[in-house]
Amino acid sequence: MKMVLKEKLRIFILAAILLAGGWSRGWALAATPTFEDVPTPAEVLVVYNSSYTTDSDSDGVQDSLEIAQYYQAARSIPSANVVGIAAPTSEEITRAQYNEEIKSALESYLTSSGLKTSIKYIVLVKGIPLKIQYTNNASYGSTDYSSVDAAVCLLFETYSIVWRIANPYYNVDPSYTKSFRFKTEHFSTDGVYLRYLTTRLDGYTVADIKGMIDRAVAADTSGTGYWIIDGHQKTYDHMASAYTKLKSLGQHINPDPWSDTTAMITSNPAGSVIGYVSHGIHAGMGDGYVSNNPPNDNHLNFTLLNGAVFSTYESFNAYGFVTSTQSTHGQVAEWLQIGGSGGIGNVYEPWASSIADEDIFMPAYAVGYPWADAAYQSLPYMDFVSVVVGDPLMTIREVEPPAEVSGLTAEADDSAIYLSWVNPNDADFAGVKILRKTGSYPTYILDGTEVYDGVGTSFLDTGLTNGTVYYYTAFAYDEVPNYSSGSANGARVSAMPTSTPDTTPPGNVSGMSATPALNQIFLSWTNPSDHDFAGVKILRKTTGFPANPTDGTVVFSGNATFFYDSGLTPGTVYYYTAFAYDEVPNYSSAVSGAQASSTPNAPLPPPSEPDVALPAKPTNFTAVAGNSQISLTWTNPSDNDFKGVRILRRTDYYPISPTDGRIVYQGSATSFTDKGLTNGTTYFYTIFSYDKVKNYSVVDLSVQARATPYSGTPIPDAEPTNPPSTSFREPDSIPPTNISGMTSSVSPGQIVLSWTDPFNDVDWAGTILVRKKGGYPQSPSDGIIVYKGTASNYTDTNVVAGNTYYYAAFAYDHSLNYSDGTVSGARTSATAQ
Repeated sequence: MKMVLKEKLRIFILAAILLAGGWSRGWALAATPTFEDVPTPAEVLVVYNSSYTTDSDSDGVQDSLEIAQYYQAARSIPSANVVGIAAPTSEEITRAQYNEEIKSALESYLTSSGLKTSIKYIVLVKGIPLKIQYTNNASYGSTDYSSVDAAVCLLFETYSIVWRIANPYYNVDPSYTKSFRFKTEHFSTDGVYLRYLTTRLDGYTVADIKGMIDRAVAADTSGTGYWIIDGHQKTYDHMASAYTKLKSLGQHINPDPWSDTTAMITSNPAGSVIGYVSHGIHAGMGDGYVSNNPPNDNHLNFTLLNGAVFSTYESFNAYGFVTSTQSTHGQVAEWLQIGGSGGIGNVYEPWASSIADEDIFMPAYAVGYPWADAAYQSLPYMDFVSVVVGDPLMTIREVEPPAEVSGLTAEADDSAIYLSWVNPNDADFAGVKILRKTGSYPTYILDGTEVYDGVGTSFLDTGLTNGTVYYYTAFAYDEVPNYSSGSANGARVSAMPTSTPDTTPPGNVSGMSATPALNQIFLSWTNPSDHDFAGVKILRKTTGFPANPTDGTVVFSGNATFFYDSGLTPGTVYYYTAFAYDEVPNYSSAVSGAQASSTPNAPLPPPSEPDVALPAKPTNFTAVAGNSQISLTWTNPSDNDFKGVRILRRTDYYPISPTDGRIVYQGSATSFTDKGLTNGTTYFYTIFSYDKVKNYSVVDLSVQARATPYSGTPIPDAEPTNPPSTSFREPDSIPPTNISGMTSSVSPGQIVLSWTDPFNDVDWAGTILVRKKGGYPQSPSDGIIVYKGTASNYTDTNVVAGNTYYYAAFAYDHSLNYSDGTVSGARTSATAQ
């Protein structure tokens, strides 16, 4: 038969007995933190059955020893921590067999090896018996059956084996501080210690068990796995609470939001799974729902992450580890078959009040408790029917806390204490919790009153009693959260508030500077960081730096870090001192870093109108041909601002502008010989005079000449061909391309302007920048010309703070045609500081 008769009966009476038997729980025995570090392989004892003879994979090593050796290598367990005992090879044994062949052997070895108090976890390997038969009956409240694993937890202890014992490790850390990692001889109930946490490496095949070990060692620590909570509208579970707790920890859950429906959750398209709980066959899922053996349309179809664990509200979900036909209930061993890494199950009828509490083991495991710790914290009773399957060291979250807070200081005040500190620079730093106590320093994150939680670096703790010493500890934490120990000197401080009048001034102002501007001076500084800093008072004098808060004219009082002192007299030196003050007020000192002096600028004279007058033309321009050369002569104009002449040459027509052709001469002479020419080719010349700002003279027939070099007999000159349509006969009226990309930036006393000139226009001669108040200039004459030239930026310093200035840029050519300065890219505005 696939399922024993007693199991069939219990399936149907389970819910009624559970409800009548008081399944509801949530209690926790009082326990003190252990502050244990992350457990190590040296704290694990591995136990195999030396009497086991089955070699299922025919490799010459019996299965129990093979698995023990495999786990030892995977976790680097010390050799002294691996022991074989000659035990029965059946899964079920009597209490006498347990006492004589398992309990006695283990107690003897732990004592003789010196491991009795250093071991925290005992790992029973496949081949070690699974369960202990009852000696009286299987009745609720009086049976004495047990799992071997639960009994091994109580080695060296004397207690009644009838019924069950409250687990002192149950629900010890509801705040997930990880300050309660397991420690032997620490947790007890009525004098009975929970000596060890026992887990089991068991499964249907050696391959299943080795796979479980491999996955445990490489458990996924990303924290991104999904917790499957399949409530199925049952009333004897803690699934809604599990959802709430996991959600508060930022975990992924299915269903989300919580919904206790009748639908079976057998897949999770949203992502891979890290934990599973359901009612199994009691929700109608049917035999084989875990491994699809026998085939079942409701079978679980999850992608399991390394570290994925399993627990269900089924009486016999760890009934055996020989074959799945031992029970129709979903089996932990089947979970291992489909890629699971651990689970909690029952070898006999547990009644619901003894089943693992999912709203404890799931969040505890999620925050980084080792699998054994998380599992046993969820078991309400000792010496009963539960087994925890898997590697006890398996952990699914990073467990390294951030570095300690440093530099924690306390400054006492009236009924208050000001705290400041330096946060660690760990990449995963998420915040700091500060706890307060009287009498001693807080030692972990629940040991005192939490006064601060955040990422800041200072806090004012108010409402305190003067004359009482308060002790503070700062705990840094990451996103898991893992908390620093708070044991470093820099993370602890104490202080006593007092009503003594405050006579201590705040720190000094620093970095004060004074920048001159038009009829004003721009002041800037850095305020002190004192918690009682209330503001800064700045005084001004013209005969030297103010020496105290009454020595001079007060020009500023407030908590800003800059100020414009306006309406000043150009040429006068002004001296400033900044005094920080608190609420009393107490004033800081007149130190060098809090002082500055400067002289305001005088208004600049308005810029002169740009020279746009064209110079007179050169006269008497002649060209005389020779052998491979042409001699040019001319008379320069007599203008006062005459700078020179430019002569251009072409072979097709007379150049029509100062850039239209090859420049053969530029200077202030009155003759030039153009050499290296080709005999027989007619060369056309135009001469331009220019002034100091590169205004060029106009073009007409009088500034043109031509000649044809020759060797021997002179050659007639050719006529110009293909002259451009625009010539001196048709005056240039086409403006250059518009200015573009005009921007402005403001700093004290100046406005910096930049733009893009039309460099590609052959006749572009320059740009003028026009400024107005009240609106943009509409033409080159509509405002003040502040710049004329060929640059692409200008700094306007003739500005007054608070005034808005409008600018337009106009490009112009040699014929003084102006571009459109009203387009968006050619204008900008700014308010001076």
